[in-house]
Amino acid sequence: MFESLVVLHCELDSKKKVSHIFQSIEEKLFCFRPATCSRQIFIFDKLAEEEKEIFTKYCETLAAAGQPYDLYTGFDAFEFLLKWAVGLLNPRYNFNDRFVLGKCRELWTTFCDTNATHLKGRPMAKLIPQLLEDAGYVRSTIENRMEEEKISASSRIKIMTDLCHTRRERREHQKKLGALSFFDVFWNTESSSEEENDVKIGRLGKKIKRLQEVAETEDEIVTPKISNKSRLIVTQSAIASCWIKRQLEHANQPAEETTQFRFEPH
Repeated sequence: MFESLVVLHCELDSKKKVSHIFQSIEEKLFCFRPATCSRQIFIFDKLAEEEKEIFTKYCETLAAAGQPYDLYTGFDAFEFLLKWAVGLLNPRYNFNDRFVLGKCRELWTTFCDTNATHLKGRPMAKLIPQLLEDAGYVRSTIENRMEEEKISASSRIKIMTDLCHTRRERREHQKKLGALSFFDVFWNTESSSEEENDVKIGRLGKKIKRLQEVAETEDEIVTPKISNKSRLIVTQSAIASCWIKRQLEHANQPAEETTQFRFEPH
């Protein structure tokens, strides 16, 4: 879900020089565009190969028009969105002003109502609610601190920045646990019948194929700096899948044909 996340961020186009480009991006590519009065943000959750080419051309067009922009991917994109949603990008930030987060929630509700069919099964359907949940946590935490303590503006910004990074790390940790929980159902091969093991082997085969596709089709144009941590997680998941699949295949063979090795976690 997070590996495919791409965020395009542009400052306010006050002279409307590239507003037609922004409109075209929204029309041609499926994205959530929670635009506010200060900036333009486009959130993409799953760009197909042909869409990546279109997206790259739009970025080139923005650059040619003299419009500065920032690109974020993966968990870096999630952390950027979190900082934006809690108001850290607003130079006139007031701890009682929930404009950005409230506006984002409002726009997301409208987006869901008008794109219910397209959202089914897409990463965005889970990702944005997680973003809003984490942003709400950060805002409520800092507001409670502001009521109880005298915190300077610089201290407030540092606390919120640290909170955003902590929530990002929490999501990364949850993703790793989620990958591990997928394998839990496969550890005990002795209690499964041959038919059940065949089903598990088939599922693992599909899992391995999908992981290989993820590792091989990462587009370096859209993702200029591939996260080593994300790549490592994919590799570890593929290795674990292959190991479990091999164990299940051995479990399906007669005892005299193979020596069964047991995995003893430490």
